[in-house]
Order: sequence, then structure tokens, then C-alpha cells
Amino acid sequence: MAPRNLESLRTATRVLVAVFGLTTALYVFDLANTGWQMTATEITIPAGAPPGRKHRHPGFVIGYVPEGQYSFAVNDRPAAVFNAGQMFFESFDAPGEVHSSSGNASATQPCRFLAIVFTKKGDPITIPG
Repeated sequence: MAPRNLESLRTATRVLVAVFGLTTALYVFDLANTGWQMTATEITIPAGAPPGRKHRHPGFVIGYVPEGQYSFAVNDRPAAVFNAGQMFFESFDAPGEVHSSSGNASATQPCRFLAIVFTKKGDPITIPG
């Protein structure tokens, strides 16, 4: 099935490229009669790349790391590292919570992860922090 909202897909791709660098938006789907949409995006971060910009998500994220080590921190909490084969969940329910750091935890291996982002229709998937 083709993406239902091509402009949302383009916007999501532009934002993720600005935050991480290399990305492939795989799918956008409107969740019928809910007011929400799901965007599945694959993000590749080269080895040794600098951390992504501070950002937050207005909805929630389910992630899976098929390759490498993905690291992120929220506010001043210690960074969590997710290795290949692991999943993660992000929800920014409290006002002011942002990814203070996110990126590849390895200086020698690339990192690739799938981010399935759920947002209200029309909301961006990522907001600068």
C-alpha cells in the first residue's frame, strides 16, 4: 500500500535528515478514525558521526536496532545504549523532555535503527529541542 500522505512523508524525511544525516522513510499510514498516523523510518548513522541535534517527539516511538549500537539520553539522565537486536520505547509525556543526545555509540561501526513514530495527524514526527 502506498503512503496516504506524501507531504507528511516528505516532511518526516527532511526532519530526520536534518537530525541524523542518512535516512529512508519506509511507510506512512493514517490510523483510520483515530486522528493519529504512523511513520516508519530507517535511520543510518555512520561510525564516529557527531550526535544528532536536541529534539523531541510529540507522540511516541517504538524502535528496533538491527545493526550497531544506538545511544540516546533524555534531559540530564544517563544515555541508554541499545545493541543490535534490541528494541526501545520513547514517550515524551512530561513537558520539557527532550533528547539531549542521540546517535551512534560506536566510533568504528555504523548504526541502523527503525523508528516507528506515532503522532497526531498533521504533527511533525520530530521537533527541534
